[in-house]
Amino acid sequence: MDVIVTPAEGGAIWQLTDLLGRSMGRVTASAPRQFVIHPEGHALETMAGIQQGPHASLDAALAEIERHTRGVCRRNPGEDQLETATNNPARRQSILCEFISTARRFMYFR
Repeated sequence: MDVIVTPAEGGAIWQLTDLLGRSMGRVTASAPRQFVIHPEGHALETMAGIQQGPHASLDAALAEIERHTRGVCRRNPGEDQLETATNNPARRQSILCEFISTARRFMYFR
């Protein structure tokens, strides 16, 4: 199951949603290097038995979710992060290349 990870509340909480926009819970930073997974809703069953933490980093927590769900966690940057990224010419070029690559794969598999 793929999970969308969106930052919230000043960088201490990341919301987890599935591709249909349903809440799967959150990851919280309770202290430096202590990230805890809090499943909720239909994800309680999906993530039953997951190592909730604490994990040493957000990436470690997301890797645990990926291992347990056999899916991919995709980061969804906050609006302010996206605006900063698109104002950077090198990042803008990177985003464009990624978009073109994805479009080519889509066209190939149609």
